[in-house]
Amino acid sequence: MSDIAVRSLRDSEWDLLRDLRLRALLDSPESFGSTYEREATMRKKTNWLFWISGESGVSTSQTFVAEQSKELVGMATGVDFETQPGLVNLFGMWVHPAMRSMGVGRRLTDAVVEWASARDAERVLLRVTETNAAAIHLYTSAGFRLMLDDREPLRHGSDFTTLGMEMVLVTRYPRRDSPP
Repeated sequence: MSDIAVRSLRDSEWDLLRDLRLRALLDSPESFGSTYEREATMRKKTNWLFWISGESGVSTSQTFVAEQSKELVGMATGVDFETQPGLVNLFGMWVHPAMRSMGVGRRLTDAVVEWASARDAERVLLRVTETNAAAIHLYTSAGFRLMLDDREPLRHGSDFTTLGMEMVLVTRYPRRDSPP
């Protein structure tokens, strides 16, 4: 496990993200709100930069990747939408099947949580497919709690249901936009 590094992607690595995300969508189609067919048509750099740096004036994003011997073996993205102050969403978590149950998912989750904390977020939210017991266990062990009354379809036309999960972050200082 010590030979696996977790790091932030740079804008110049958008094509690596595209390839990794497409692998994830093929491997675990029941885990994502999008599909391989939809995202395989997205060829432009601008389609992928949202995941790495966000959309100007709308959000700030950061994708973290797990890398082993120069091969990307996992990813997770934190998104801070301007319209949801104090909240960061964790999206796009995936770990290569050969690397699961080795702590890679936990390290990626921790990277997003640390990024959220550095942004003064108060909460991190995510959605997980209800039947994905391994992912639910991972997130619960990382400090997220299930919100059993928060169920949604995985995506339009899907038979899978997702559950919301939340982590409340400890903040040392009031939010910058809080009144004194």
